[in-house]
Amino acid sequence: MPALAGALKDPVAVVRRTAAHALGRIATDAPKAVPPLVEALKDSASDVRESAAEALGEFGTGAKAALPALRALAKDTDEDVRRAAAEAIRKITEGG
Repeated sequence: MPALAGALKDPVAVVRRTAAHALGRIATDAPKAVPPLVEALKDSASDVRESAAEALGEFGTGAKAALPALRALAKDTDEDVRRAAAEAIRKITEGG
């Protein structure tokens, strides 16, 4: 998991997006995975922000610490990012 978290800072956006997606699929330790994904919600690339939000939603209630950042992201200029943030908020607050 540390390698994936590190890849969230890669200079290439597709690497960051893929790392966020992978963290949501394979990470089993939400407390360690959530902080780097929350940072990725601030990425300059909208597809990275979207993937990070989707990944956080996969953790369900284990990602409650991400709710403030996701609520802010729900006001993003990109429609897909807003949708992903809203869905992640739903999954986290409803438990999946």
